[in-house]
Amino acid sequence: MKQTVLSTEIKQSILKEMENAFGVHYKSMKLAVRSSAIGEDGEELSSAGQNETYLGISGFQNICEAVVNCWASQFTYIAAVYKRQYGQLLNPGMAVVIQEMIPAEVAGVIFTHDPTTGNPGHIIITANYGLGETVVSASAEPDTFIMNRSFDGKLSGKEKILGSKSVQIVQNKNGTETISVKSEKSDKLCLSDEQCLELGLMGILVELSFGSARDIEWCITHGQIYFLQARPITSLDPSSDFEIMHEFDSPIKTELEHCTKANT
Repeated sequence: MKQTVLSTEIKQSILKEMENAFGVHYKSMKLAVRSSAIGEDGEELSSAGQNETYLGISGFQNICEAVVNCWASQFTYIAAVYKRQYGQLLNPGMAVVIQEMIPAEVAGVIFTHDPTTGNPGHIIITANYGLGETVVSASAEPDTFIMNRSFDGKLSGKEKILGSKSVQIVQNKNGTETISVKSEKSDKLCLSDEQCLELGLMGILVELSFGSARDIEWCITHGQIYFLQARPITSLDPSSDFEIMHEFDSPIKTELEHCTKANT
């Protein structure tokens, strides 16, 4: 699949859309190429990390190669097993999004409900220097900010947890690279109280817009906040006692699953 050569028609279509979005400036821009597949980032399944994302891509030929690789990533072993495990189509339709890269100084994730307990009275913000990939991939321990959220949407700080923030990902001329964070930076929180408050309030607006709790990727550069992606939080509805008691009443989803009532 990765060896596929795009037809002239598809290349012309990509070029036209890029020129409409970015003008001729796309030639000097750093772009992100990421998947937007059917069944991805749904209310029940996030499919996070199943399809590839390519960051810091420049040059039309490299962008075309990234588009092909993005399409091909849904047929990797891990992605195929994940889809079979959850009863999804193995060959769903996939669009590919080409976005301008933001040279993030700080980035991370907002959970508008506590993803562990489901508590709607807490907003959780995780953050690290550089691009947010270190946060979503857990390749660095981020700072964590927990905020109390009242029933009328007012926020107040509850807890701040300093993470080690040992590495960060930054853009370079070839795309991205991982570098160490200097101790004078890692020993300090990477967000101010004012930034946490602004992120939390913006997260609430996004949640109200979608009508359900959100997992939001964001970044900050030159003092400006950018929201990059918002998906549902899929861990908020754990199985009830009744569902656990009757989990074997329905057929199994794949031949990889096995039923047992062994008590060992």
